[in-house]
Amino acid sequence: MLSRRHVVGPATVNRDLALLRNMLSKAVDWEYLKENAAKKIKPYPESSGRERYLSEDEIPRLLDACRHSANPILYEIVVTALNTGMRKGELRSLTWKDVDFERRIITARETKNKTVHHAQINDLLLPTLQTLWNSKPHSDYVFSKPDGTAYGNWRRSFETTCRRAGITDFCFHDLRHTYLSYLIMSGVGIRAAKELIGHKTMKMVLRYSHLSNAHLQAAANRLGEELGKFAPALDGQSRKASNINAPVAQTDRASDF
Repeated sequence: MLSRRHVVGPATVNRDLALLRNMLSKAVDWEYLKENAAKKIKPYPESSGRERYLSEDEIPRLLDACRHSANPILYEIVVTALNTGMRKGELRSLTWKDVDFERRIITARETKNKTVHHAQINDLLLPTLQTLWNSKPHSDYVFSKPDGTAYGNWRRSFETTCRRAGITDFCFHDLRHTYLSYLIMSGVGIRAAKELIGHKTMKMVLRYSHLSNAHLQAAANRLGEELGKFAPALDGQSRKASNINAPVAQTDRASDF
């Protein structure tokens, strides 16, 4: 009997079921089986996915905790993830040949969908990468151990750091959600956000479109607060009905048509 090392979600199980159905269908075609029993298995309902991202007060707490982590490069890893939205696998396999300081572009080759993704190096990330480059001139990998090999797994150190920072219900992949969320809230368009994060379709990015509206509404509310300082009468209350000479709508006059 097969077993997994970790608990997986409905989406992963559904992908496995789809593969099993295809395999058994081929067995039926080749007359090894009479029927495909897997066709009777209903897929599990899938949620729309997590949208957990760091709040404005959680970001500095996490970064400060990363600076004091026993993992000597956790801070640099998290800063890179926050500023590029790169996946864990992309960060693990990232080499210096994929970092173009002149054009300020990172080429992430080992992506989830097996395509090349170009991430931008912004002003905040640039000095972090330059410091890493100067401190590890003999390693091919950006995030490497003292012996120059790739830093394989930082899950435990990241979880410990989150606990020390008082951040709950947060995994490393949520840094990607944080990147996308703040892109949208900063006014970056949906299509531009899709290109920056490296998605093939708009589906995932559109899940975050409500953040743009909420952020704009908050900005409009702040404007209202500022205007209210100069015009206290603008309290949102309507004038008395006796002062309003509203026209009466007439919809039954032939002359109006």
